[in-house]
Amino acid sequence: MTASALVAIDEQGALHEQAPRYGLYVHRRLGAALETIAACGIEVPPGLAARRASLESYIAHATQPDGRLVPIGDSPADVRPTGIPARRETVKVFDAGYVFARTAWDDPASAYCSIRFGPGRRLHGHEDHLGLTYHARGRAVLVEAGFHSYERMPYQRWTASPEAHNVPVVVGATFREGTATHLVSASVEPGRQRFRLTDDAYGVRRTRSVLVCHGTDLMAVLDEVPAGSALRSLWHFDPSLTAISVRDGRVVLADGERRVTLVQLHPASGLPLDGQEVELQEIATGHLRTAWSATVLSPAVRSVLTLIVPGTGDPGITCSGGHVTVHTPGGPVSFPLSLDR
Repeated sequence: MTASALVAIDEQGALHEQAPRYGLYVHRRLGAALETIAACGIEVPPGLAARRASLESYIAHATQPDGRLVPIGDSPADVRPTGIPARRETVKVFDAGYVFARTAWDDPASAYCSIRFGPGRRLHGHEDHLGLTYHARGRAVLVEAGFHSYERMPYQRWTASPEAHNVPVVVGATFREGTATHLVSASVEPGRQRFRLTDDAYGVRRTRSVLVCHGTDLMAVLDEVPAGSALRSLWHFDPSLTAISVRDGRVVLADGERRVTLVQLHPASGLPLDGQEVELQEIATGHLRTAWSATVLSPAVRSVLTLIVPGTGDPGITCSGGHVTVHTPGGPVSFPLSLDR
């Protein structure tokens, strides 16, 4: 059992099955095993106990402010871990392929995001590399298609595909399953984190740079492919949000009085990028349960800068000298159009 745990759970506590739900499952089953070992009068192997304990970091960081596990891989969107203590760090990068970041622990209003990278898909993982989720102002904003079931049907296969996640898809190129994605840079500061990821899952280099501003509540994502190729980025919004306006490179979504705005810009000039399409796609909200998500597709371009601004339907945006300033409800945020400079 110890040898198995050393293979399945890495030193940071991430489970190799690529789904936080299975981290929780293994933690519970190992707990039952350790109790049985002790009840038999046998000493619990320290290495086995330590690996089980390390899973708690993975589970805790993968738990969203609403108390549910982030629906990465075969993880239903309605699973609530219990008995897992909060951590000290608010930002954690797991070498197995996860970034988890939040503003605070034990606060339902905390902002939160997840980003996927790492080894190619295996076991209970999905083709979700470069994918991300986002919570802000106490509510889910960007979601994944999640886990529906193990029924062998087209919908189940779709939920594991790139198109079911918030990723850039290369136009006219064939996706290569099981491709690894690399985190090439990371900068973690109080209230602001930047990450840059890249892979060649479509036979050309995809690069995604992510800026997350917590407190002012803003996510900025720059997607790029080489000249001669084009991409379309996909954005799945929480089912509570409905698109009410699509014009001038902006999509405004609403839930009652609540507003969220997606803005897309040309990275070279900072000018609005028009031509978004909004579709309704069926996502899994739990085992054998689904709902419709407003999904925004960017126009086909070589590069696109996407801004997600929660809390407003009309964010002020100005560009000058290669920088953009976004006026969020929490205050102005300025950064380079290139994000990672």
